[in-house]
Amino acid sequence: MGREAARQRERRAVYHAIRSGSLHRRAPTLDEVAALFRAIDHRDVKAYGVCTLAALDLDTLHPMPPWLRQYMPGAERRVTLLGYAALRRRHGAVKHLLVAGAAPTLSERCPGGAIESEAEDARLREALSRRYGAGIASAAAVYAVELVARLRSFAARDAARGASLPPCSVCGESGSTACFDACGCPCCEACVWGALLRPGNGGGEMRCPRCGSVPPLRGGGEGAAAAAEVDAVAAADGAAADGAGAFDGGAAAAAALLRAGGAIGETLF
Repeated sequence: MGREAARQRERRAVYHAIRSGSLHRRAPTLDEVAALFRAIDHRDVKAYGVCTLAALDLDTLHPMPPWLRQYMPGAERRVTLLGYAALRRRHGAVKHLLVAGAAPTLSERCPGGAIESEAEDARLREALSRRYGAGIASAAAVYAVELVARLRSFAARDAARGASLPPCSVCGESGSTACFDACGCPCCEACVWGALLRPGNGGGEMRCPRCGSVPPLRGGGEGAAAAAEVDAVAAADGAAADGAGAFDGGAAAAAALLRAGGAIGETLF
């Protein structure tokens, strides 16, 4: 009982420090980064305890695992832990990282965050993490972060293919544009996040900031079938990758994505 009470006190203290912004975070070591990436690949949610994460600087860009860049031409060269977990659709890790204070708008092309206003960025973080007991439901928050990660990957893939990205159809910004799924409207990340925070969107539903269309959860037809195949292969591949290097796992899942052809951009594992 005493040990359990001590753990509860520790958790309460950590959550209070997260809410108040009084945490003293340190940069993770290379071994810690490798272990956390591996935990994402293997769906090891236990490695993502909020108390553990709260001690680390979660907003650092790390090299993208080489195996992913090998099989996904155009993938960003650097990624945050949250960005990688969202790209791999590791829902539990995404949720814990949000609660621990990871920045959802930070990426290689927006290293300072996609939202310029500090107040707006803070409001988004509070909504996604339910930091003060109110905000967007956890499942909706996780889906929103994973959707934006998918839009980033679409934009990076298209840029690698030599396509010119049009400016945002809402604000005219051209630095972080992606085509919204599935209407195709070009929108910047700031406008996508802004649509999530619009008054009246209490449920946290992701909508196109220009036309209001709602993206599919996992796609349909061939995209859904490819996603099911990749999930099955990745699950089997996890055990085989246990003895591999930190970033070596997931090759079979990536190969399944290649077999899926055009669905590589839709499923993202």
